[in-house]
This record gives sequence, structure tokens and C-alpha cells, in this order.
Amino acid sequence: MTDTLELDDETALALAAARARRTLNDAPGLIAYARSLAVPSLGVMSDGMPRATSKEAPLPFRADAIDDTDDAYARIVQWVTNWADRLQVNPPATVVVVWKRDGQEQGFRAEATPAGAGQLVQILVTWLLIRWDAILTDSAGPVFIDDVNDIFRALSGKYPRAPRRPRDVHARQCPVCGEHAIGAVWHSEDVHDVAVQCEACTYEVPTKTYRQVLDWIG
Repeated sequence: MTDTLELDDETALALAAARARRTLNDAPGLIAYARSLAVPSLGVMSDGMPRATSKEAPLPFRADAIDDTDDAYARIVQWVTNWADRLQVNPPATVVVVWKRDGQEQGFRAEATPAGAGQLVQILVTWLLIRWDAILTDSAGPVFIDDVNDIFRALSGKYPRAPRRPRDVHARQCPVCGEHAIGAVWHSEDVHDVAVQCEACTYEVPTKTYRQVLDWIG
């Protein structure tokens, strides 16, 4: 939005929650992609030597991607464990598939492949989204929402993917091109810096209040 408006606490939380939900939906693919930059897929050729299986140019090697994704995974495992305790429900069985040191979650186990890492995160994300409404009404909900955006939006900025993964939600229909591609676009880390835009034709829907933004993306 180009104008500066005051947000009441309820609207501000709803806007941050909408961004966090989208961030979580993108997290499995982001984790898998980032780890693929540091864990190349290898095959064995007829001479017995390992070779890259893809004929495409290799992605730039990023050793830091292991540490970054380990940290993100450890933090989301900690949140799932926390919510299981707060909501008095069982965590997903895969929550134990984590590398620990001195009893503290550190990240993925050494044998985790990029695809496997993404699947583990997907299980945790699905578990969280099933309990989304209960999480938002809990006193720790706002802290969790802020942390989700802190964890994964930082990764997204450091390991951008193109093209972007299709959204899991049903987007609203664009009044200009007719495509169901209307959604929220955040232009910066500031949750207030949001626009309602069509991904197909880039038309930006005029909105005068943040409540109108939520009406479009809800």
C-alpha cells in the first residue's frame, strides 16, 4: 500500500498471519532447493567415477546452505514440539528425525537428502496448518508468527528460486485479465508494505484499508 494507515492490533495480527501462512506453504520447497545447492545429486558412470546426473549446468555450490537450513529446521521442530505441548496434542512422528547435540535440536541428520529434507518440513508445516486457528488464538501465536517470517523469509531472500512455486491456496479472480491469480505481495520485510496484485498481469487492486487487503486475500 502506498499510503500510511493505522492498524488495530487484530488487523495487524491477521495480516502478519496471512504472510506467515504463505511463508510456511513455501518452506518445504525452499528448504529442498537450498540444500540442493550444497548436496549435489551424483550418479556413477561406466568408468566407476561419480558424475552429476543432470545435463544442465550445475548450480553454484553453497556450503552455507547446510547451516542455514539446519537452523531453520531445528527452529521449526522446536515450535512444533512447543505447540504440541501447549495444545495438548501429539506431535507428528517425524519430529524425532532431527540431529541433536547435548539434547538440543541442531538440524537435519547427516543422511537427509534435499528431497527428504523438504518432505520432513512438509510434514511439520501440514501439522501446524491443521492447527492454525488454535495457534492464532493462543497467547504465543504472535511470537510464533513473527518467528516463522524471520526464519523462512530470510532463507527466501538468500536462496531465491525462479520460477516461484505455485501457491497452495485458491487465489481470487483478477478483474482485469480474469485469471485466478490475485494475492498479497509484500515488497519488503515490513508487514505493512503490502499490495494486492495479480501474478498473471501485474494489475494492482486499489485498497484503502488493510481490512480490504485481508478481504482480498482471506
